[in-house]
Amino acid sequence: MADQIGEAWYNSHLATLNGGGSRYSTLRSILNSAQFLAAVPTNEYLGYLSAKVLNGPASFPNVSRRSQYEWALNHADFDADNLQYRLTCDVPEALTDKYSLRLAAYRDEPPRVTFEDLKQDADRFGPAYFINNGEGVQLTLTSGTELLELRAENAVNGTIVGIEYPAEGTIRWDTVKNRYLQAWIPYNGKGDATSVQFSVDGGPFSGEIWTNRIDGLTDAANNTRPALIDVNALAGLTPGVHELRLRLVCFTTEYSPPEDQGRLEVVLDWLRLGMPPEAETEAGVCQFVGPPEGELAANPPVLEWEAPAEADGLQYIVSLSRDPWFRGPTTFTVHDIEGTSYTPDRPLASGTWYWTVMPINSDGVAGICMARGIGGAGDWRAPYDYEFHSFKIAQSHVPGWGDYR
Repeated sequence: MADQIGEAWYNSHLATLNGGGSRYSTLRSILNSAQFLAAVPTNEYLGYLSAKVLNGPASFPNVSRRSQYEWALNHADFDADNLQYRLTCDVPEALTDKYSLRLAAYRDEPPRVTFEDLKQDADRFGPAYFINNGEGVQLTLTSGTELLELRAENAVNGTIVGIEYPAEGTIRWDTVKNRYLQAWIPYNGKGDATSVQFSVDGGPFSGEIWTNRIDGLTDAANNTRPALIDVNALAGLTPGVHELRLRLVCFTTEYSPPEDQGRLEVVLDWLRLGMPPEAETEAGVCQFVGPPEGELAANPPVLEWEAPAEADGLQYIVSLSRDPWFRGPTTFTVHDIEGTSYTPDRPLASGTWYWTVMPINSDGVAGICMARGIGGAGDWRAPYDYEFHSFKIAQSHVPGWGDYR
């Protein structure tokens, strides 16, 4: 292993597993790592997927290795008994044989939740397109190292934009094991909204966009929580296994906006699918500890919070950005944090940084996003009126961290 990929890299994954990390998240990290890319030629990797999963040659999409893994899984012909996550069990054994990566000894349960970080896995979404009233609209859809951000200039007269998921294949959905969907949308522009529709077993997309909202603005008590959607109910699923596709629908409710507000703007950070019917749907909210508002001497800073009361087995998601609503290339999100603090792995660029944290319970359900409050006479239904905790970094020369534009 040390000769092919590197002893330190190998030992870091073993340490993660020994510390309680899941095999699935470890495998995900390996498949998209630069070390694995360098050690395992692409033709060998795709050859393995073709032989072991698809039982024959296939034309794979030009996406990340982790997305190719998912694509193969979605196109495989499985028996009912081993329908879910067969590849999760097979890949480590193959790596053991060829690359001495001894992950097969760890046999935790395969996850029931499919998770997409849209800054890393935006290639899993199909292209955006207009459902109606798109004439004269200039659309920009960015992803990659940034968030999945959608901006449509001149978005007036009820412009509606759809983005389908997954770009290839379908989602295998067992109503006995799967029920919920959750997405974090840190920013919707003025009058803009986001909804969801479903295609079931190859049928047309359906769902009322005014009632199937997922932008989280449902009531004053949970306004900063990612909306928790009951897929089984909204899609009208009969008991059993189904093939699903979903469509995120972004639309403006400003039919005659002022000239300077003719923009549809939606920012999506992450998406979770498949939490079980018996999932605990509450995860609480974290309480702010520090760092204090104002200029800091330490760089990188230590972000600290208190866990929700009477909560066990939580992990946390931290989002950090130069933008007050978590838009743009300076935004990054860190998942699966253990404990109640986080220190960035490198110094931050100078300027003001905004951050938030939310708890994730053992069923994969996210709690409320920690916010400082609502500014002035702001509206709890308007995400652009929220204020988040911030700190200021004095002058710093850090390559790779540009200012938000």
